[in-house]
Amino acid sequence: MHFLVRYNDISNRIAPPKCEEVSFAWLRERIEDLFPERPRSWAVLYRDDEQEAITISNDAELTEACHVASGMTEDMQKDGFCLFIVSRLTLRDHLEELSCSMSKLAITAKEITLSSTSRCAEVGRETFVSSASLTKSMMQKTRQEIGSRISRVHQYVREQRSRFSSRDSMDSTDSFDQWNDKLGDPILKKYPVFKTKNASQTNEQNTQDNQLMKNSDQLDIKKEKDEVAATSAQSTQAATSASDEATSDADTDAESDDEGTKEKSQNLSPDAMARNQLRRRWRQQIALIRNVLPEANVDDVCRLLQTHNGNAEAVAIALSE
Repeated sequence: MHFLVRYNDISNRIAPPKCEEVSFAWLRERIEDLFPERPRSWAVLYRDDEQEAITISNDAELTEACHVASGMTEDMQKDGFCLFIVSRLTLRDHLEELSCSMSKLAITAKEITLSSTSRCAEVGRETFVSSASLTKSMMQKTRQEIGSRISRVHQYVREQRSRFSSRDSMDSTDSFDQWNDKLGDPILKKYPVFKTKNASQTNEQNTQDNQLMKNSDQLDIKKEKDEVAATSAQSTQAATSASDEATSDADTDAESDDEGTKEKSQNLSPDAMARNQLRRRWRQQIALIRNVLPEANVDDVCRLLQTHNGNAEAVAIALSE
């Protein structure tokens, strides 16, 4: 009896001397010599009478295989007792195959993630650049529009102020008296303006008030001089002594009125004088704003003057918006 060892399509015959002297180590050496292309991990199988696959891994199993071979028919013994070499998968082989699959999946996932991330980053960068450029252009247009509107308002206020300053002082005085009769002291009580934001703004406002008062006094003096010159030019040498006496009486009355007014102003307390000066400044500011914006409400003007610390230009801009 001999063994017919098969591996894939390769078959080799091994003739042991006797079954009792055959060992698994001898069979392993013979297989390693005859099949150099065997797998790294392999096993030997045979089929018993019931055609079940039996593994040979030691001497006892090889002896049992020899007993099975001796019970075969002569024809089967002539063909040889078939032994099959099969590859045996170990845990290491399974882990290597699994790790190889996991590595491939990881590489594929990394490539997909990088491509999607780069694509999203490019789209986001383009969107951000376009949004930034659009926002910048809109801000520039808005800034230009606001600047042009503010410049127009400032120009309009300056024109109205120059026009108002050139008006007749008597008309201004009449309008102030009318507004004084209409408004009175409750405006100062309702809208107190004694609080200032800081010392620099207070000094600047006082300087502006003094300048306005000086300009108003100069205009009054100039108007009086012009009136006196016109009156003297129209008078003739044929004026009667009665007209001279009337004129002298009128001058005397005016002087007495002026002296009474001066004495009255001197008799006032500092608080009353400051209050009169403040009332005068408010009337001037209100008259200026109402001349620029006739439809403006007096209460709104007073409230905005208090908010902007008496700045007429800021109040005019706020009312024109």
